[in-house]
Amino acid sequence: ETPAVAALVGATCVSVLRLPLASVMIALLLTVSAGLAVAPLIIVAVVVAYLTSLGLTAYVDERVGVGRAQPNAPAADPAAPVSTSG
Repeated sequence: ETPAVAALVGATCVSVLRLPLASVMIALLLTVSAGLAVAPLIIVAVVVAYLTSLGLTAYVDERVGVGRAQPNAPAADPAAPVSTSG
């Protein structure tokens, strides 16, 4: 296996799992035949993919408006009593 396959395995794992250390370990174990010389390449690929996925997720959430309150919707007061009349 080539070093590129090892780096891509690590980058793919971290993009899906969002667990950098586990992704490095998975990539190292799956590509053990490539040797330990590819470990620095896997680590760099995992870090770059992790930071890129965090940045893209934040950008998309900002553009879509996830977590933002709707301007026309009334804010719910959690301490207010619930009315059961109907």
